[in-house]
Amino acid sequence: MKKNFLLILFIAIFFQNQAIAQQPTLETTSESNPKKEKWQDRYNKASPEQKAKMKNKLEIMKKLTPEQRSLLKKEQQRHREEVIKITGSEIAD
Repeated sequence: MKKNFLLILFIAIFFQNQAIAQQPTLETTSESNPKKEKWQDRYNKASPEQKAKMKNKLEIMKKLTPEQRSLLKKEQQRHREEVIKITGSEIAD
C-alpha cells in the first residue's frame, strides 16, 4: 500500500504541470470551470502518447481517497516552492 501511494505521489509530482479534471471530454462548454477548460485545451493539443499519459494520471487521481488527494496537493505545493527556491522563478503552466 505504501509503495503504491509513493508511486502515485511520484507520478503526480512528475506531471504536476498538468491540470486535473474529473472526466476528459472532447468538447468544452461555457459552463465548464477554468481548470477543466485548461485541461481540455492541453488534451486537445497533446500527442496520442501524451493523451494516454493524461488519461492514466486522471484514472489514478480518481482512485485516491480525499485524504490522499489532500496529502498529494500539499506535497505538490511543497515541491513547487522548492523549485522556485532553486530556480528563482516559477515554472510556467
